[in-house]
Amino acid sequence: MRFVANVLGIALLAMASAGLAAEGDELPLSGNPSGAIEVAKRSLLLVDSGNRFRAALVVSATRGVRTLHLPWPDDCRSQDNLYAIDARSRSGDVRDCLRVTGPASIEQSLVTDAPVVASALAVRRTPAPMAGYVVLDEVALDNGAFVTVEALIAADVELPGGAEAQPGVPAGINAQVVAWALRLAEAARSSTHSLSGLLVVPAVTAKAH
Repeated sequence: MRFVANVLGIALLAMASAGLAAEGDELPLSGNPSGAIEVAKRSLLLVDSGNRFRAALVVSATRGVRTLHLPWPDDCRSQDNLYAIDARSRSGDVRDCLRVTGPASIEQSLVTDAPVVASALAVRRTPAPMAGYVVLDEVALDNGAFVTVEALIAADVELPGGAEAQPGVPAGINAQVVAWALRLAEAARSSTHSLSGLLVVPAVTAKAH
């Protein structure tokens, strides 16, 4: 299955950012047909004028295949230090899962989830923050098309507005991060259903608390 070069368009509404080298990955398939769907992957690094890490994004996407019918796991549930929102409107054949952590180790997340960003930080001599928040949004259709966005956000970053609009957020979870994550989830959902695949990432500001 040929890789579609323009499957992953990203518009980043943010401060100074560096788009890192595009990557490729595969989603293995079993059954009929078997093989793999090629996945477009791109990482972005956001720093401020003082070369401080503010946020990183890892975005993966594929257009899927018309002849496929893939079920997705029904595991979008909150856990300790993890707030999950399952926004599916249909069965487990689709996926629309948003996860937001409480305080987490950004340094460890970079190593495991964003090695390209970790390498870029080393080249720039930019230290990774000790703590922050991780946002993971997954939107997928039953034909294998999906958009996955993982955002690693420094704990002292200000995310624009909306915290008061998120009632019922558990203790230990930053309501302002949840409000931003919901805007990200809406953007990912629109990207999955669009012909262009363009993903517009909500703004992140450089101002610290």
